Amino acid sequence: MLHSKKILSLVFLTLSLREGAAMKIKILVVAMSFIFSGCTPALQSKPSEILQLAPNHGVVVGSLVINLRKEDANFPVALADKIWQAEIWRADEGFFTKDMPFKGRSLSLKSDGKEVRFVAAFEPGEYIVKYLTEQGFGPNAQVRLKAKFIVKEAVKTYVGRLVITIPSERGNFDELFLKRRPVDIVIEDAQDETLSALTKEYGSSLGDGIQKVLMTLK
Repeated sequence: MLHSKKILSLVFLTLSLREGAAMKIKILVVAMSFIFSGCTPALQSKPSEILQLAPNHGVVVGSLVINLRKEDANFPVALADKIWQAEIWRADEGFFTKDMPFKGRSLSLKSDGKEVRFVAAFEPGEYIVKYLTEQGFGPNAQVRLKAKFIVKEAVKTYVGRLVITIPSERGNFDELFLKRRPVDIVIEDAQDETLSALTKEYGSSLGDGIQKVLMTLK
């Protein structure tokens, strides 16, 4: 990834060439998200971390998938097969937390309709799959998801399949947050399929005593 100072200098150059305060703010926010996303630890936990769960931790199991809906845009940027990063934050943390970078976790996936499954150990609390951010040099699109799940100590929880359907194209500069184009977000129950796919890596014991509490949309 480019050095953050270089990225910021390019961002401010872009800002100086564009008009409109709202657009400047959009570009800056997305650029800052891109910079700090590189510092975010991965969501996925190793099998050994799940089998020997650390004290005061719980486990969540689930999956994400990005589908495309055919749609045309002016000055289009194709979103097919792009790499995206889903960001998971504690519900009580914002971007400007007391510790920088934020303590979020991230999961990379492509907008190709293929499901990406995860098994993750967390401290107990309420968490949000908050943003889905297009990766690469910007300006990049970002989707606000706000899918909430709960982690309980020493409990394994299946939280569902988060299905995000985005347009196949976006405008080059005017739709960084995809506000003008509907983004469909659905939470599905695919517990048996998910656990079966994860058995080879995490063992059949992953499903022992697992509870089902699907994510909810805030």
